[in-house]
Amino acid sequence: KSPAAIGVITGFPSIIPSSVLGRNGATPPSERVNIGLIGCGNRSGAAISYKKSPKSEVIAVCDPIRERRLQRKKEYGNCSDFNEFRDLLVVKDIDAVHSATSDHWHVPISLDAVRSGKDVYVEKPMSLTIREGRTLSDAVRRHGAVLQVGSQQRSEPAFRKAAEMVRNGWIGKVQS
Repeated sequence: KSPAAIGVITGFPSIIPSSVLGRNGATPPSERVNIGLIGCGNRSGAAISYKKSPKSEVIAVCDPIRERRLQRKKEYGNCSDFNEFRDLLVVKDIDAVHSATSDHWHVPISLDAVRSGKDVYVEKPMSLTIREGRTLSDAVRRHGAVLQVGSQQRSEPAFRKAAEMVRNGWIGKVQS
């Protein structure tokens, strides 16, 4: 090899930030999930935990209500923002989406996300009907995607206790 080629090879690592290589405790980009947040209302506030993890980063937010979208964008820093979720789904750098939309949008957005090669975290309820749920489940399997439905609070002690109280009639007959 020529001395010039050796200089290029040996000099190359010095121009790459150590964070890209996962040094000094940094998570390399290859081990980080880039997330697109679809829906920037109240429920999307839970997605702020992504900011606390070095293994995930919100790189885009989407909401048709401009003020909500720009507020979430401000919280996440340097990320893209979209009015239309289909525009977010074509971004190649996004690995997964978090759907925090109105319930009737959960399946359509999740289906489009899975079909575009994204994994999905969707708030509950995942679907409004068994048929919708089956359609989404089949699409996830067919496309080899990962789908997780938010089920937080369902197994926490306070919620288990409340369910026990209702089931055993400890608070009287529940009307609704």
